[in-house]
Amino acid sequence: MNDFEMTPGVLKSVPGTQAILKMDYSESVLKSYHGNAEHVVIPEEVTRIGRAALEGHRNMKSVHIPEHVTEIQGGAFFNCTGLEEITLPEHLTEISESLFYDCSSLKSIVIPD
Repeated sequence: MNDFEMTPGVLKSVPGTQAILKMDYSESVLKSYHGNAEHVVIPEEVTRIGRAALEGHRNMKSVHIPEHVTEIQGGAFFNCTGLEEITLPEHLTEISESLFYDCSSLKSIVIPD
């Protein structure tokens, strides 16, 4: 069994941190993140980031989003006031409303060609 066992709707800890992820592995969706890391790395298994999944994480300064992510739902980073930079994945095909609403420290959004 690995750290991200393929079980629908379970909470999983992130090794080496105090972070907890709620995943729906049947759909490869990150539903929520519970932690206080400054630099968040979303697991490679994720293909979609759910609505408000990282909402309100004010300590978060950067997020690594895997290249396989194709959709980021509305408000995923809502009120992440410490977020300074983010690189969107190359295969991203859909982003929803208010993605970066109230991300007052955001300085850089890298959008691939």
